[in-house]
Amino acid sequence: MTQSKFKEGRAKIAATATFVATDPDDLLTSAETAALIGIKNNTLETWRSTGKSKGPAFVKFGTAPQGAIRYRRGDVADWIEKQLYASTSQYSAVLANLRTDINRMGDAPK
Repeated sequence: MTQSKFKEGRAKIAATATFVATDPDDLLTSAETAALIGIKNNTLETWRSTGKSKGPAFVKFGTAPQGAIRYRRGDVADWIEKQLYASTSQYSAVLANLRTDINRMGDAPK
C-alpha cells in the first residue's frame, strides 16, 4: 500500500472514530470496509477467499455462496490496530515468524 493510500485510510478512520467507539457492531459492506482501510475491494475479497493474508474478521449471512458478507466496524478497527509496527525491522521479524508458522502447518500430519 502506498503511503498516500495509507494516509487516506487513516483519515477516513479518524473521521469515523467517534462512531467506531460508540457502535462497534455497525455492519459494513466489503466495499465500505475496503474504502475504510484504503485498499481495493477485490484485494479484500482475495484475502477473504484465499486465506493467504489475514484480513479483518467477517460475518457471512447464510450458507449460499451468494450470501451477504459484512464486516463489523469494531473488528476492522481491531484489525487495523494489529497492523501497527514501530519499525520495518519489527515487521520483518513478525513476518519471518509467520512464515515459519505457516511452514510448520504444512508439515502437520493430516
